[in-house]
Amino acid sequence: MVAGEEKSEWKSYWKKISTLFLAAVSVILCVLYSLNVISLYWLIREFIAALGAVFFLYLIRYVKFEKLSEKGRLTGNKVAYVVGGSSLGIFTFFGIAAILRIIGLPPLSYIIGLWPTIILLLVVSPCLGGYFGYWIGKKRGFQPPKIP
Repeated sequence: MVAGEEKSEWKSYWKKISTLFLAAVSVILCVLYSLNVISLYWLIREFIAALGAVFFLYLIRYVKFEKLSEKGRLTGNKVAYVVGGSSLGIFTFFGIAAILRIIGLPPLSYIIGLWPTIILLLVVSPCLGGYFGYWIGKKRGFQPPKIP
């Protein structure tokens, strides 16, 4: 594939996806506004946030594939694997806490204490998640996941 064709292909992909995303967000926001769930201020604010998100994601894609060298991409992928793993670690911690509440057990801070819970949430779970994210990335050669 010629480089120019590849550029136009991903740009047309972004146009389609961003149009669909903004249309879906607009419909959801208008329905919420018409049901008086959100005010006009929230409607405008959330739509501007959605526009900003699309712009920011497009900017990341542009910088990553048009401006960065191969070494810069590899470093970015390493950071993404570590941050993704850390986020998943925190998400897992909150999931465990939610499951404990659902099955009727007391909150985790009552079981092991407040400070151990805070240390688990803010130190241990992100560190373990980051380590496992790095380990998974290393096994995959820090390549970004393939989107079908």
